Amino acid sequence: MSLTERHAHLSDPGRGNALIALCEGEAVGVCSLAPTVDIPLLRANFELDAHLPPSSYPADAHAEIELFVMNPIFERRAGAFLAGVLRVAGKGCLHYALLPGQPAPDLLPFTAQVSEGPA
Repeated sequence: MSLTERHAHLSDPGRGNALIALCEGEAVGVCSLAPTVDIPLLRANFELDAHLPPSSYPADAHAEIELFVMNPIFERRAGAFLAGVLRVAGKGCLHYALLPGQPAPDLLPFTAQVSEGPA
């Protein structure tokens, strides 16, 4: 499996990049990243610093997953795909916003849930 970076949403340069996992030339996974993450908002609402100290993870080390899709046959390689996404995007941490009532995505086994901070 190889990883290819493609610029997504070419008509809107403010959008992020899509990374595509390829196997024998066929797309088997895609991950789209938002170009920015509101770190102060995350720190204000979640115990982010307990898991990701700012000294080790500056603001530019964060990215937000907008879309993550893997071919079911390749789901066991999702962890390797996410590691490749981190490497190619030059990030140290990926965030995924799970809205209330939204089903958990298939990538949860590869993530750490950050608890809500004090209200």
